[in-house]
Amino acid sequence: MDYKDKAILTRILVEGDKSIWGNWSEDVSRCHEVTEVKPASRSLVMVKVRDSVSQQPFYMGEALMSECAVKVDGVAGFGAIMGDCPEHARSLAVIDAAFNACLPEVERWLPVLAEQEKLIEKRQRQDYAAVSKTKVDFSTMEDYDGKDR
Repeated sequence: MDYKDKAILTRILVEGDKSIWGNWSEDVSRCHEVTEVKPASRSLVMVKVRDSVSQQPFYMGEALMSECAVKVDGVAGFGAIMGDCPEHARSLAVIDAAFNACLPEVERWLPVLAEQEKLIEKRQRQDYAAVSKTKVDFSTMEDYDGKDR
């Protein structure tokens, strides 16, 4: 996978093992100059969704998120995640900056990211299989009522 693609990288960092990211962030902080541009903090954001019938966007309400902005050796990074997770947001920002700066540590991280991506996909397949078991087959109900004639 191309981990320079921010969407893929962000998905793995948000859904993967948070303890790994914390360790990576600490490693980068020990070897490089990390400056907090915007310290990790909590904020509320409006959640925008699209009505399934009219297809019009509307704001469903507010959600709590954590965000942080840093510079690693002068290169910017940003981390944001839903929920009350300021430490995780900081880790994400440091990792983002490390990728943006093409730090040597990034090469060591790639196999771990690939493994985490596989674990996330496996978990999603299991979740999908569990949900699929609860689906109702309405065509069977229709046949029973004689509506197929």
